[in-house]
Amino acid sequence: MDTDLNTATTPKPSTPFPSTNQAAKPAPASAAATVDSAAAAAKDAGDTLLRRATQGAHDVIDGISSKVSGVATGAQDKVDQVLQTRDEWTGAARDVVREHPLLAIGGALLFGAALNALLSSRRDR
Repeated sequence: MDTDLNTATTPKPSTPFPSTNQAAKPAPASAAATVDSAAAAAKDAGDTLLRRATQGAHDVIDGISSKVSGVATGAQDKVDQVLQTRDEWTGAARDVVREHPLLAIGGALLFGAALNALLSSRRDR
């Protein structure tokens, strides 16, 4: 019995912070391999997360770009339509003035008199 107790080794208490003697000991090869595999797994997980975030950002930007493009196309169509309508009205007004010049002058005088009456009544208040 005494021989069993004497031959048994008692574990040394570990401290949370290694002393200089403990720090000088090289880590076992299996521990280094475990750290390397954990670092590789963390790097792979980070790369996957970065790839997913990048793809999500690209999808959002593509969606916004297509919406802006659609709005810009629609706005350009409306501008073209307004310009075409303006050109048609301008051409029609020119035709009317050429056909009836005295009527156009009389209409302009009436419009000026009405505008003068409206503006002078506001000044009097």
